[in-house]
Amino acid sequence: MGFDRIAVAGASGSGKTTLARRLADRRGVPYIDMDGLYYGPGWRPRAAFTASALRRLGAGAWVTEWQYDEVAPALVARAQLVIWLDYPARLSITSVVCRTLLRRIHQEALWAGNVEPSPWSFLWRRDHVFRYAWRGVRNTRRSLAAHLPDGAPGPVLWRFTRPRELSRWLAAPDGEVSRAV
Repeated sequence: MGFDRIAVAGASGSGKTTLARRLADRRGVPYIDMDGLYYGPGWRPRAAFTASALRRLGAGAWVTEWQYDEVAPALVARAQLVIWLDYPARLSITSVVCRTLLRRIHQEALWAGNVEPSPWSFLWRRDHVFRYAWRGVRNTRRSLAAHLPDGAPGPVLWRFTRPRELSRWLAAPDGEVSRAV
């Protein structure tokens, strides 16, 4: 059985967006960019985020990230598979720091034209990406536990605890949907 609707969960820096895009491309289905729907100018949440996300999640096939508790119930109701990148915090944090510094150096425009703030602003900004990433491992676990309790009906959950596990799975033939890790 194939999975037409897949959500990829994980802390910031775990690679969930990269994996979601790769799976969408590999399967030939739309990728839903949750951050693109969420962030408006000045890093402010868009008022229409939930409605926009729900409309896209209503489609027949897609791959997206598990983010934003506002849409988690819809992800549980619609997703057939949740892939959880449950990596050690040090891996995700290292990735976030490197990614953020490179984006900042290159002044890379992100969602709605936003750019990464100064790395030093983590000292005073409570919502700085470094602080958000640090909380991310715990928050992802909480969100998944709250929305996908053991034994409850919902999507299949595959948990990868090491990047090499995910790499092995991705190296399987294109049609392979079973998880033998």
